[in-house]
Amino acid sequence: AGLLLAMGRTYRWYNEEDTRNANAFRELYGLPTEAQRLEVFAWLARDWDKTIGLVEKTGADVHRKELFADAGGDVLDVAVGTGRGVEVLDPGRVDSYVGVDCVQAMVDVAQGKLAGGVAFPARMQLGNAHALPFASDSFDTVLGSLCLCSVEHPDRALEEMARVC
Repeated sequence: AGLLLAMGRTYRWYNEEDTRNANAFRELYGLPTEAQRLEVFAWLARDWDKTIGLVEKTGADVHRKELFADAGGDVLDVAVGTGRGVEVLDPGRVDSYVGVDCVQAMVDVAQGKLAGGVAFPARMQLGNAHALPFASDSFDTVLGSLCLCSVEHPDRALEEMARVC
């Protein structure tokens, strides 16, 4: 049995006016399709670290470091985004690393982070959290940093993460 580590984030509206605006928007336009959500991630990929960095300073970066401290062996990072997780892994514990994301623009940014070199074999690749392209029990550790709030079906993604771990 491997180690499955995941953290999520809960979105909430901060005041009544925001709640009213959000509800009015949903009534008028509905919820975005999966394709529309992925388009937004692709559009934001290049500047993601600059914008999400502000949010992460509120605590997500600390939680990621704590959560990823136990990662070791062959590691899979699901919904890797721009690869922020690879930066906090302990090189003394990791044998190999694979990051997967379903948005090519995110994979491209993440791959760029590997260009500076890491202390273990690492690669980024296109892949969907709902159908991971790996055999069962392929990894010792499977990570998901804010991935469950970024996938269409978190339950299916968790099942897949457990399958490959």
